[in-house]
Amino acid sequence: YEEYRQHAMVFTNRCFAVFIVAIFWGGSPPVWAAPLAVALHHLMADDITRRHGSGNTAVRSVSKKLQTSTFYKRVGYLYSFYQYLAIASHIVPHERLADAGYNTIIAIASSAFMMTLYRKKIIRGRTHMIVYSFCLLLSAYHIVRMTGIWVAVLTALAFAARVNSRANKYAIWTVFRFIVAALPLLPFVAGA
Repeated sequence: YEEYRQHAMVFTNRCFAVFIVAIFWGGSPPVWAAPLAVALHHLMADDITRRHGSGNTAVRSVSKKLQTSTFYKRVGYLYSFYQYLAIASHIVPHERLADAGYNTIIAIASSAFMMTLYRKKIIRGRTHMIVYSFCLLLSAYHIVRMTGIWVAVLTALAFAARVNSRANKYAIWTVFRFIVAALPLLPFVAGA
């Protein structure tokens, strides 16, 4: 529980940091500013996982070691993919970056609230899943709307690289960011 609690604080702070980066530079921050803010928050989250974690991360939580049904493994993958969409919305330059910073708070806040209700036995786990999933879908819709379909496709490829290999997430996101920077140069994207 301590790892979950501290991650929620760090990722909420990440949202605020992205908002501040966007506002500080008047909606057009240097290309390095938001990715640097996000990377620093993820380094903090990695340290929290190192100190309080059990070896499972959001991406790795759907591993074969856990005895869960196929349905819940797939739900876990969708939750993890959402986290990748959230990161992408924070590191890709776009005119709604400040909004993107706050968009992902719905996932963090709804999960924390639902987890509190679950721990107090006010709701069941399935209710948490339904409400949280709805919040993720709502947020994901706005992420794709703000960043575009090509960023969503590249995010899916980055996610696939992470779950299907032991590739370093920071290396994946660095490559992702360089590819996104090159997207406007590609003829099939420029016209889209």
